[in-house]
Order: sequence, then structure tokens, then C-alpha cells
Amino acid sequence: MEPYQIVTETALRYLPDNRQELMDLYRPIEMPTGTGCPGIVIIHGGGWHAGERGAAREINIGTNLARMGYVCMSIDYLLSTPETPSWPRNIEDCRCAAQYLRANAETLGVDPDNIGAIGGSAGGHLAACLTTMPSGEEDPDGTLYPGVDRSFQAGADLYGIADLFHWRVTDDDGTPREEYRYDATTQMLGVSHTEAPELWSQASPQLQASPDSAPTMILHGKSDTCVDYQQSIDFAARLDEIGVENELILLEGVAHTFHLGARENTPSPIDVRERVLSFFDRHLRGLSGDEAKARYAAMLASEANC
Repeated sequence: MEPYQIVTETALRYLPDNRQELMDLYRPIEMPTGTGCPGIVIIHGGGWHAGERGAAREINIGTNLARMGYVCMSIDYLLSTPETPSWPRNIEDCRCAAQYLRANAETLGVDPDNIGAIGGSAGGHLAACLTTMPSGEEDPDGTLYPGVDRSFQAGADLYGIADLFHWRVTDDDGTPREEYRYDATTQMLGVSHTEAPELWSQASPQLQASPDSAPTMILHGKSDTCVDYQQSIDFAARLDEIGVENELILLEGVAHTFHLGARENTPSPIDVRERVLSFFDRHLRGLSGDEAKARYAAMLASEANC
């Protein structure tokens, strides 16, 4: 296949008028025939208190996925401050994004039955929450999309925090220690782990996963000094234990904040783009592994001839 020509639309609204958070769309100009393109919500990182939808990683992800025939929505969501926690409003914003894609499926050319999520770092945590936790029927704060499905059918967690109680400090080479980070999580939740352990558990995808959780891809660099890679090992082990389909990829020598393209300071031993696209092709398009591989090979051949 030839990569789709894409269009980017920026600074669009998807939340009520009293909210300042916006979103960007990345989508093919000419939509494929049939049921439409799967939709993917892109969730930025930044420790739940910083970051924005138009950062380099999010642009890279949106562009790459749209060129392979996905309608991507990169969102801002409520960030925490020292005075104001953001949970659970941040995860509810992500679910509103899924509702937006479904409510506008005909206009955007989205397949409403197949919505995925991808995020890095804090965004990886939120993406994992979306695949492991029940979506609930309605936004507790009210919604622009009453009755519209809020669920996600697959998600990719890039170096996210899966167990908030055990976010480890690392050595300079990324080796995890038995010493833990709590400050950013305490600000996001508005309370410490000793004061409200039940709330911390409710916001930990590893602890909330069930046999009904959606397929989840987990990628982590083993030289990550921001989020320890043991998080991803333990998360995948828990998903294995309860029978949830998952794919764990650990990258030797790779640090924090990689995306779907090559970076000189974090050389990847595998083609991350191929693995992520294959995962979504299998779980949101229903392709076999061989079909996904052939689709990607055709795109590479087309890129080489450009």
C-alpha cells in the first residue's frame, strides 16, 4: 500500500465550552472504502501536570498512524496543580475523546467499533487505564455526548506507570531500586498513598486489570531513568496471569520519551513503528500478523520509492 496523504486540523474543541483544553486531528485525506478507519486517541505525557497535545512525540505518532489509515486525535486534558488534583477528570477527558470520535464517525470516516489509545509516560499510564478499567456509562460531570460509547478496544502504553505505589527511583543506567517516587502522583490524586490507598489502587491499571481488559501493548526502554522498566514487566506479568492479551517489548539501551521514529540519542534495536502499527492493525482492523506485516512492508517499499 502507499501511505495515505494526510491532513492535520489543530486547536479544535471536544469538551464543553467552559473547558480550555483542545485537540488536534490527523487523518487521511481520502478515506478508504468500507466501514471507515479505526480511531486512536493520543495522550501526551508530562507527569500529569505538564505537557501538551502538539509536542514532537505526539505529532510523530499522529502523523505515522494517519499515514497508515488511522484517524488520530491528540488531546489536551486536565492537568494537576499543587492546589488542584486532576484525577479522575483527566481520564474522563480521554473517554470524552472516544465519544467525540464516535459521535463524529460519519464526518471523520471513523469506524466507531474500533477505537484505540496510545500515550507516553503519564499518557502511557492513562492509556493503560483506558484498556484495563471499565469505562462507565456516562461522564459523572456531564457530557456533550450522552449515550455514546466511551470504551476502548486496544491501547499502547509507552513507558507508563502501571502501579502507582511502586514507581521506583533508578540508578543512572536505568536499573530500578527499592526506593519510590510519590510526589507527582500525590499531586495528581490530591492525597498521599498512606492517606488514601484505595484511591491510589483505583488509579493503578495493573491493580485494576481484569479478564475483561482490552488488548494492551507495553513498550519500555531499559535505560529509562524517569519511569523504571520494572513497571512494564510487572504490568505484563499481571495481564498474563489473568489472561489478557498483551505484548511487552523491552528496548536495550533506550531511554525515556522515544516515539515511532528513529532518534540518534535513543537508538532502537527494533522498528518501533512497525510493532505499534502491527498491534493496532491486528486489534483494530482484524488483520492477521502476516497481513499486518505485509501491509507495513508495502508501505516501506512505497516510502523508499518516493
